[in-house]
Amino acid sequence: MMKDSPKGSDMELRLITDRLNERFCKDLNLPIKIFVNPIFKSRILLYDNYYDCVKKYSDFINLVEEMGGEQKYFEYYNKVKELFNEDFVSEFFKVDYLNKLLDDHKNEKKQNGRKIYVIYTFLIWYKVYFINEV
Repeated sequence: MMKDSPKGSDMELRLITDRLNERFCKDLNLPIKIFVNPIFKSRILLYDNYYDCVKKYSDFINLVEEMGGEQKYFEYYNKVKELFNEDFVSEFFKVDYLNKLLDDHKNEKKQNGRKIYVIYTFLIWYKVYFINEV
């Protein structure tokens, strides 16, 4: 079911860097391939009826700001993602499931923060005490 589309003049859509715009579209599988503004903004508004992307975009921007900006966002997400995809992890977990947990949490589909934290803590502990890496 389609909802009414917000009008560009009626909504305030905060804009971020092209790199974060691209990350947002990739994570949500949006069919947007142009990440520069104002074209990107018009595409977000265009696809909002189908993907509810205006609210999700706003939530994404808030998340990036809460984490301390673009650089911190990419560093933290990539650090966790890299650890979840190391070879030894498959001895304990289904790696695809871990990636889904992380992506669902990041995209605010589910609140997986505690699960991610516990798994991340276990994997760091294992690396320190059994693989002897930090």
